Amino acid sequence: APDDLASKQESLKQLEKERIDLDKKIADLKIEIGLLDSNAVAEKPKGILVTTQPIRKKKFEHFVEVQGAAASRENIQLSAEMGGMVQKVLVKEGDKVSKGQLIVQLDASLIRNNIAELKTALDLATTTYQKQKKLWDQKIGSEMQYLQAKNQKESLEKKLVTANTQLSKMQVKSPISGSIDEVFIRIGEMAAPGLPIARIVNLNRIYMRSDISEAYVGSFQKGDSVWVEFPSLNIEESTRITAVGQFINPNNRTFKVEVSLDNTANQYKPNMLGLIKLRDMVKDNALVVPTKYIENVKGHHFVYVVNKENGQDLARQVKIELGPAYNGESLIVSGLTENQQLITEGFRGVKNGDLIDIKQL
Repeated sequence: APDDLASKQESLKQLEKERIDLDKKIADLKIEIGLLDSNAVAEKPKGILVTTQPIRKKKFEHFVEVQGAAASRENIQLSAEMGGMVQKVLVKEGDKVSKGQLIVQLDASLIRNNIAELKTALDLATTTYQKQKKLWDQKIGSEMQYLQAKNQKESLEKKLVTANTQLSKMQVKSPISGSIDEVFIRIGEMAAPGLPIARIVNLNRIYMRSDISEAYVGSFQKGDSVWVEFPSLNIEESTRITAVGQFINPNNRTFKVEVSLDNTANQYKPNMLGLIKLRDMVKDNALVVPTKYIENVKGHHFVYVVNKENGQDLARQVKIELGPAYNGESLIVSGLTENQQLITEGFRGVKNGDLIDIKQL
């Protein structure tokens, strides 16, 4: 049995060798026939089907994208400086108001009564002072009586000024022009210092602020052009940097960048999320390829290009050095030249040296 197995294995090796020799002879014969017979059509070897695109130079821009929220410089919660019962609420949500416009009237009856009493007392004190002064000018009476009368008059004058100031504070007025976003109080409720009465927002002065990585310190300056995008509104607009922070936050190693927004149409609202795009690099005549056609193996990047050899199109692997990437495109620092044919669709199915068949698009 072992002799039979060895004999059969030897016969198989012999037949395989004969088959290889026959295949070579057949292939050589087909080539000779094709050379001798003008009517014969030689078989074209089939390659891997791929598509290609020429590598071109173009303008490449790189942007740093950070998230931010719109905010208003004039977004305040209005509160009363004096406590009192709400007598009138003169605005409602959505109303436009001007600076100095009356928003809420508090009950000021006690203060008015106090003012009336002070005026009466001041009239008497003024008369007393005038008489004492006249007597003192004539060296009649004591200096103490004159000084007491003067002090009483001046004290009541100061109290009257204070009372009138308190009376004015019972009228809560808007410190800015804007819109009433929310009213927090109703007629009959008690207002107290520090408790919000209404929120007033001026949407004409909208800005956006965001944190930028410390790695970009020095990359952006006040006045640089930026782009702001609000996905919820499907809006993208160009604006400028209005401020660049000079302080690095030690907690997250970032600095602040602020941009202004044109809000004449009142489309932006406070706390609306958006995206700030800051350009940190621009290069003309740069070699750029779509990032999706670049392969990365253990930190080495390469692409496949078409190389014509002996009349055939072969896939050749080319190692490249990459620059930054943005919006689906990568900057090529070295490894490629303009007008090379980059293998695109089908690039994952080829290996270095594979025969390829280019599909015409």
